Amino acid sequence: MVQPNAWVPGTTGPVIGVPAWGGARWGGNGGVDNGRGPYSHTAPPPGVTSGAALGAAYCGVLPVLAAQGRDYGYLTKITKAGTLVDSTGANSGTVTVDTATGTVGVTVTRAGAVLQYLDIVGQLSIRAQNVTVRYCRIDSRRVTGTGKYIVSTQDASPGLTISYCELICGPAISAAIPPYGGYTARYNAVHEVSNDAFKVGRNALVEYNWVYGLRKAPGAHADPVQWTSGDNIGVLFNRLDCFTGAADAPSPEVVDFANGTLQVGTMTGNGSWFLMTDNYCNGANYVIRVGNQSPQNGYTTQHAFWLRNRFGRQFIAGPVYNSIQASADQVFDDTNVWHQSGQTYRRTGSPPVWYYSHVVTAGQPVSDWTPVSMGRYP
Repeated sequence: MVQPNAWVPGTTGPVIGVPAWGGARWGGNGGVDNGRGPYSHTAPPPGVTSGAALGAAYCGVLPVLAAQGRDYGYLTKITKAGTLVDSTGANSGTVTVDTATGTVGVTVTRAGAVLQYLDIVGQLSIRAQNVTVRYCRIDSRRVTGTGKYIVSTQDASPGLTISYCELICGPAISAAIPPYGGYTARYNAVHEVSNDAFKVGRNALVEYNWVYGLRKAPGAHADPVQWTSGDNIGVLFNRLDCFTGAADAPSPEVVDFANGTLQVGTMTGNGSWFLMTDNYCNGANYVIRVGNQSPQNGYTTQHAFWLRNRFGRQFIAGPVYNSIQASADQVFDDTNVWHQSGQTYRRTGSPPVWYYSHVVTAGQPVSDWTPVSMGRYP
């Protein structure tokens, strides 16, 4: 596993803040830099210009271990109930064991706790402020029930930073991380996604992550990223790649697609100052489902920007679904392009007027575009 350009796995670039575009001023958190959300955006690794470069060389715990000449065997596996001791040696919470499933529940209750190099089969709950979780593997495939999270956060315990972790979802997992607590997620690998990966809310930053390996739960509308409310949110430089086949293989059945690599859903609260930029998006029904009527259900969706994203060819109905509402300062511009050709994506109407990347026949595998097809569209 080679990291290009002498990037050191386990590190992050310097904080550079909100990316500048068109001279716009970022107004998240009332325009006051609180060190959360896009205000804490870090510089990409050398040579990385979009989320398309992300993957196994950068994301998850394996590149960190490999750089040290180690493997998963170096991680400390948590198997016993009792007191949780963090990497500083401080008592920081509790561990419970579900003997029926062989899973553990790890709960962090000490502010500022640091967990690293752990192997957890089960779930992690954050119940303290400013917790750091890094270089861990958390496998939730044996968790039972519904509506569970791999890493459970709460608004009462904000400030989680999780980085260089491997998060393995399962059928009981509603989301790898829920939209609470103003968390920051960097350089994580999230796979076996059964429902959603990252639900984002107020003061969330999701950057340099790799979401892949869709494994939809029955009836799920699986989304790598979902936004339904909140202010001061950044989704930057991620590889959101739910397509499970080889690059030249037919896509899965239509029903096996994710809903959208980004889903702006039915709003459950006001949403504002949302930035999604420099991501690679592939392998969903609507590759990216952006924009929203504002107001909707009494809630507004304002100051939302989708810029410089790159779209793969494995999808059904196009990169944009909802209408972009300029009057609410929603922007989806010509910096969003097809990854293969670099051509600007242009919306030409509503389905079925959109052009498709596949030949879709009900009940049949979906045939991929040929390279020639790419040149047919501006």
